[in-house]
Amino acid sequence: MLGLTGESWWLVPYVALYGMAQGSSGIVASARAVDLFTGASFGAIWGWITLAVGPGEALGVWLGGRSFDVWGSYLPAFGFVWLALAAGVVSMWRVRAAPAGSAGPRAGE
Repeated sequence: MLGLTGESWWLVPYVALYGMAQGSSGIVASARAVDLFTGASFGAIWGWITLAVGPGEALGVWLGGRSFDVWGSYLPAFGFVWLALAAGVVSMWRVRAAPAGSAGPRAGE
């Protein structure tokens, strides 16, 4: 399997989850955000969603290095990333917009 040996098998689920979560984020996240946060506040909400990615990535890189320093392996960091990516994929498909004409206000209005 293209050089995947004993210690590198864990890259396969990581790449699959990363592709589903981050690889399609520009399309999926923006479409879901429009569905959920229509109205005058959408620009500010989408801006905050977009800006939140940078600090998360920076912290993730630092924590991945720290994980390697403590445990001598990247496997614990990738285990956490698997869980976070899976939670992201699931949450993108579980969130539903309020039905049109519902009693409560929609997010962002």
